[in-house]
Amino acid sequence: MDSLTLDNIRLVKTEEGNIGVLFAYDIESDKGMCCILKTESSLHIGPSLLTKLTILSLSEMSNIITDEYDSDKRIRNTIGLLLESNFMTFWKTPWKKFDFKGGVMKVNQVNKQLELAIKL
Repeated sequence: MDSLTLDNIRLVKTEEGNIGVLFAYDIESDKGMCCILKTESSLHIGPSLLTKLTILSLSEMSNIITDEYDSDKRIRNTIGLLLESNFMTFWKTPWKKFDFKGGVMKVNQVNKQLELAIKL
């Protein structure tokens, strides 16, 4: 998997109200892969059912990645790590990138074309 862009990631809110970064789709488990930095050196990555996540728009993302809301910079640092590190190229995973262009969430290169319309 090559590098990620803002078109491939979105902030999500879990049913518990936690914020994470949705960055990939696991075709084996049929789940979205989310992550958040727990500490400066610990990235927590885990699968989540897409139906249990609220996917936030770019506008909502902009409101959340402010000093006021993200004072410890965990969300901004997680996004930066995903966009700059290209860490997924080192893992052999069944993960595919999302494409959020045009208000539709798509996963490309999957045998079954996952295409969920969402309001962004």
